[in-house]
Amino acid sequence: AEPYYKDTYGGKTPEETYDLFISALKKGDTDLASKYFVIEKQENWKETLREYKINSVLDKLITEVENNRKNWKIETNKDDEIVYLYPYVVETPYYEELPLGDGKTQKLCYS
Repeated sequence: AEPYYKDTYGGKTPEETYDLFISALKKGDTDLASKYFVIEKQENWKETLREYKINSVLDKLITEVENNRKNWKIETNKDDEIVYLYPYVVETPYYEELPLGDGKTQKLCYS
C-alpha cells in the first residue's frame, strides 16, 4: 500500500485520469503517460509506449484511445471498481504487430 500513498499522478476521477493520459500521449511524453497506469504495470507500459513512439505507431494509439473515450458507457460503478464498455467496429479484417520492447511484439487480429 505504501507506493500507492506516494503516487501523486492521476485525476480525481477515472475519466480525468484517462484525459490526462491522452494529453501526455499527445505531447509525446510516454514517461508521464505510463504513470497513469497502476503502479505494478507502469514500467512495462513505459517501455511499451516508448516502443510505440520509436516505431511511429503512437498516433494510432492516440486515435484509438480518444475514440474509446468519446464512446464509452459505464457498465459497472461500485465503490472500488468502474467498468466502461465501448463499441469497436472493424470493417475490414487486418493483422498488426505492435512492439512491446526487448524485441518482443504483440500480434493483433482485428476482425
